[in-house]
Order: sequence, then structure tokens, then C-alpha cells
Amino acid sequence: MQLFIDFRDQNDKHIVVKNIDYNQVTNGKFVTLSGDGQVPANANSAIVYAIIRSAKDGGSGTMYVDDIHLSYSVGQERLYNGEFNTYSNDEEIANSWRKELWNAVQGQFQVQSFNEWIVQRVEGKGIQKSGMVAISQDIKVNPNRTYELSGTLNILMLKKAKVQLYVDFFDKDNRHLEANVIEHVKPTEGQYITLQRQGIIPKQANRAIVYVIVRATEDGGEGSIRVDKMSLEYQ
Repeated sequence: MQLFIDFRDQNDKHIVVKNIDYNQVTNGKFVTLSGDGQVPANANSAIVYAIIRSAKDGGSGTMYVDDIHLSYSVGQERLYNGEFNTYSNDEEIANSWRKELWNAVQGQFQVQSFNEWIVQRVEGKGIQKSGMVAISQDIKVNPNRTYELSGTLNILMLKKAKVQLYVDFFDKDNRHLEANVIEHVKPTEGQYITLQRQGIIPKQANRAIVYVIVRATEDGGEGSIRVDKMSLEYQ
């Protein structure tokens, strides 16, 4: 399959294309494909495709597309919709973000308007030890860049659980390289706090997954947080 974008000028003439290819079956799981680039100077419009492309005569395929988007990046920021301001009609999860549950009985997600801010609510119950309820975003990164991971959040409740800001780095063959983790173990008494840490992107890194996690420290963990802003920014 291909994610494919065709740039055109004001006369609807083709300028250039950019495509991302994937040629494996995902065995019932969703995968995130991402790339970045620069819009041509004379581009006026673009057509974005999700394509099943035949490699030989008689090709066939089936896919489910959960989300597809093209977003402008601002400055050195790598995350899209880090302030959760754009979201679909169901208001469950902000655009560009994904729900994550692992060894948890229940996870609830909702985009909320709170004190004139748009925030992402994440709540988990019945989480087994080391299990999680989280949101995540898969992004493309450049190796050897200094970056700052930060998040502003209100930790409403924690029971046998902690909050983690977590970034996993992978190479072009999807091999895990390293992680950077920031933890907070107490509710914030109704206040928003900012957690942040700097690091250097590994020299072989091609992509990263950024998480905001409610992680159980014992069986039966639960927690509830409001996330106001997330950022992974080159320094």
C-alpha cells in the first residue's frame, strides 16, 4: 500500500509526488506510516491518496484506514496537534493521537473544554502491574538532534499508578533503540504542572513514538489525567 501526495500548481499541472510504501500484512494490528517534506514553492493544491497498488498483474489487497492527515509543522516542533485543538465529531481522541490500552480492564478518553482550554482526558481502571492506558503519536525524527520532551497536565487521581511522559526511538527497520521517560507519582491537587527533559535523538533513529501514560505500579492500578499540551521540540 502507499500513502501518496500529488502536488499541483495553480493551473492544475503536476509538480512532484511524495509517497510512503508498506508491503507487509499487519496481522490485525494498525500501523502508523509517517513522513515529512517541503511543499513546492509553486504548489497551489495537493491530492492525498491511500492506495492499494499492484506490484504485479492480478494484485489484490484489503486495508482499513483509521486516520489520514497532512499537517504543517511549526518551527522545530515535531508533534502534530500537541494542544489537542482539532478533533473529530466523537470527541474521544484528538486528531493525530491514538488510544493505547495494555493489560487494562477499562480506558476512557475524551476531548474536553476546561477553563477555556481544550484538554485530552485519559482515564484507566483495573490496570495490571506495568500495564497502561495512554495516548500516543508516531512521528518522524532526525538523528543526532538535541530535543526537549515536555507536557503540561493535571493529574486528577492516582491509585497504585504513576504518570509517564515516554518516548521510544526506532531505526528504519523498526528496531527499538532507546527510551526517554519522565515520571510523576502524585496527584497535582487540581493544578497543572509541566514535566520536561532534554535528550539527544540516537544516531540511527528514524522514527519515535511519544506517549502520555497512566502506568500501574501494582495490580488494580487506576488513574485520571487531563493533558493540556504535549511537545517534542528540536533545540
